[in-house]
Amino acid sequence: MMNKIDSRNKVDDLYQLFNEGLSLNIIENLIEAGVRYHEVPELLVSGSVHSKISLRQTTINKIIEAFNAVENNKGSVSYYQLFNFANNYISTLSYNQSITIVQLRDILSRKFLVPIGDNLNRIIADLQKARKIKFTSIGIKKYVFSLMEYLKEDFDNKELILERLQGKNFQQLADHFGYSRQGAFNVVKRVMAKMPVFEEEYRFSKLFDEYDVEETLFCKLFDEAPIVYHFMINKFNRQSKSILEGFYHLNFNEKQKEYLLQHFNCFISSSGDILEYSRINVFNEVLKKCHYEKMRNEDMLESYNDFLVKNNFPESLKADINSIRGIAERSNIVIRCRRNYFRYYDFQVVDRHMLTRLHDLLMLERGVYSTKKLFNENPDLMAELDIRTEYELHNLLKRYIHPPQVRYTRMPEFIMGKITKKEFILEIFNELAPIEFSEFLEYAEENFGLRKDSLASYITSEFSKYIHNDYIKIDYQLLSKDKLQELKTNLSEPIYTVEQFKSIGLKVDKHFNMYVNNMNLTHLGYTLRSNYVLSNEYSSVEEYFRANILSQDYFVYEDLPIYKNQSYTSAISKLEKSFDIIKVEKDMYITSKKLGEAGISQGNIMEFREKLIELVQHNEFFTLKRVRDLGFEHFIEDFGFDNIFYERMIARFEGISTIRLGAGYVFKLTEEQISLSDFLYNRVAAHGKLNLYDLLDELKNKYGLNIETHKIISSIQQVEVFYSEELQRFYLDADDYYEEVFS
Repeated sequence: MMNKIDSRNKVDDLYQLFNEGLSLNIIENLIEAGVRYHEVPELLVSGSVHSKISLRQTTINKIIEAFNAVENNKGSVSYYQLFNFANNYISTLSYNQSITIVQLRDILSRKFLVPIGDNLNRIIADLQKARKIKFTSIGIKKYVFSLMEYLKEDFDNKELILERLQGKNFQQLADHFGYSRQGAFNVVKRVMAKMPVFEEEYRFSKLFDEYDVEETLFCKLFDEAPIVYHFMINKFNRQSKSILEGFYHLNFNEKQKEYLLQHFNCFISSSGDILEYSRINVFNEVLKKCHYEKMRNEDMLESYNDFLVKNNFPESLKADINSIRGIAERSNIVIRCRRNYFRYYDFQVVDRHMLTRLHDLLMLERGVYSTKKLFNENPDLMAELDIRTEYELHNLLKRYIHPPQVRYTRMPEFIMGKITKKEFILEIFNELAPIEFSEFLEYAEENFGLRKDSLASYITSEFSKYIHNDYIKIDYQLLSKDKLQELKTNLSEPIYTVEQFKSIGLKVDKHFNMYVNNMNLTHLGYTLRSNYVLSNEYSSVEEYFRANILSQDYFVYEDLPIYKNQSYTSAISKLEKSFDIIKVEKDMYITSKKLGEAGISQGNIMEFREKLIELVQHNEFFTLKRVRDLGFEHFIEDFGFDNIFYERMIARFEGISTIRLGAGYVFKLTEEQISLSDFLYNRVAAHGKLNLYDLLDELKNKYGLNIETHKIISSIQQVEVFYSEELQRFYLDADDYYEEVFS
């Protein structure tokens, strides 16, 4: 037999396959069917021969193996090998992945190290004929059956499946087809498990695997038949998460997004949040856009209704002055100002640490106060909180801080302890009288923050009998000469708080509080000044503080009662502004006396300012680190003070505005007020779009600032910047976000 075959072993002869193990029986069946050697690749590609012969897959596999071996022995690559590799490669592509014809040619060439030539067109044609590929705008992708294509073909239990996909429940199927309910369920489950993965599954699996979607909405959004919807809900368990939560996660086009918002009666806020149409949501959106402005109800009404028209919002949301007034009362981002003004406020900045600091502000003696006192005495805290007036502070305290001893009355006043305003004023009369009416008003404003004009009206109305020729006069008690002398021997300091003074006096007379008045103090060489008892050596409390501070090389603030007053705060502020003192540590100041001894004069400080201004461009934000990196040098820097020294000095320069942060100071060469929001907006605007962590790196590496993430996000959302939580990226224009996500 071998001799017989060898004699026929010619090029393109089927008997060549015998030498590679294919049986003569198969070879002769092929010959009898009219198959020639060069036709074998077509046989292998199609998986069958013309009507004269039918082969099992095991036989086809044997022919494939023998044919490839013969071609390899000849040093050539069979068409089938090329086709099979191309088919397998394309099957590994993802559903949406396409490749060009040229890319496929190059892949085959690199794999087999032979020129592909005309085989490429034939491979493409055979793959298309076998429904392995489909053409796209850029090339080819793997062919995936659609559900609708599949349903046109025959398969087991087709009628039952079709009725299930038309919305029939299992009991209806059971009744119709003669199954139990469980039996109908099992049939559907078994048949669907055998189905291939359809194009619709690739497209909608994420939607149905994560979100709940109604039939009508699905069909409208994707222009699909209800049968596709029912197929998907049979494949996936029903979810509870609204499809609206997938607004930014699913690849909706603009038309779909518009329909979704309309369907759920929602709109997108400037910060990217999806909000339900309601008056309060529109109110808050308008308020955020006007966050720098304080507004009245009338201003908001105009801006509110203009916003509705501009954005084509439903007419039903239109408001009148009464509804605006009510919404403003309910809004959780409104902070109240004076005379019915209000503005946007981000209450998220008031964290636990800030609440503790606010609570500490109310550690006060019994009395009637205005938040003006707290506002003026704590400028750094007010700047950190972005609280701009005593009225806003009153509003903030009333919202968060409620110690039992505090009663909030008409803005900006509040009462400490069990006392009425009338009782309090009479107590102060007893301490200060006789005193000029104007001087009393100064005292009340200095110590309790009470506004002079409103207090004058109140006293004139309620206590007119005590006012004589612009003096407040009252019957007072005098100490005996012996007790005055005894008290005088116990007074050794030039200044005391009233409470300290009373404590000393109670050792002399157990009823001493009734003797605390200026008539007795005059005999002691002291005067009541603000909340202090001050030696007559000084004309004012501020003069005392100034003299005391400047007499030292370094002044260290201590947590003592005498420093807890606006007079101290005012003295420190004025001394810093004139560069008579500069802060070197948290509670320590170096005085001009010591600076002068070290060789640093006021003139040198002004030179520092001029050199700094020469380096920094107008309207550019900068920090101490930033200017040093830009090459700033001055001999004052050679003294090696901590950064706070140089930052506090720069903060006091005229023409430079400051943002005080826990992380450090940010400056800008401008007369305008600036905020952290302005600074962060500037950094995003410089890039157009900026990743959160890139921004954090820039703040640290370029400006030397470590700002908490939540504070950055909260502050930057107060301006026209869009933030994507999913991408953790800021966009100057929200359209850039949509283009990036959906391109």
